[in-house]
Amino acid sequence: GLTLVALGTSLPEMVTSIIAAIRRHTEIALGNVLGSNIYNVLGIAGTTAAIQPLQIPSHMMHIDMPLMVALSILMVVILIVWRGISRLLGGALLGGYGIYVTTLVA
Repeated sequence: GLTLVALGTSLPEMVTSIIAAIRRHTEIALGNVLGSNIYNVLGIAGTTAAIQPLQIPSHMMHIDMPLMVALSILMVVILIVWRGISRLLGGALLGGYGIYVTTLVA
């Protein structure tokens, strides 16, 4: 259920980022994605934990969080080395996300 809620709340940001990328405003697309993710992790999770402590499942600690950290580091390296994300790489990252969500739901 949480994955579906996350997908539903992320769709407007994804559409905004796609439109910005199509119009060659890549800095808006990147800022939108990064800002949204930082706010969701720190703002929403922090507020929720302040109201009631959260139990973190072991699956999240052993797979999801290390994957998130590894992909974040990879994105920084890609942006430094290649100075941007091509459509091919963007499609591959989006496809990888689709596979990840599919494995969560299945």
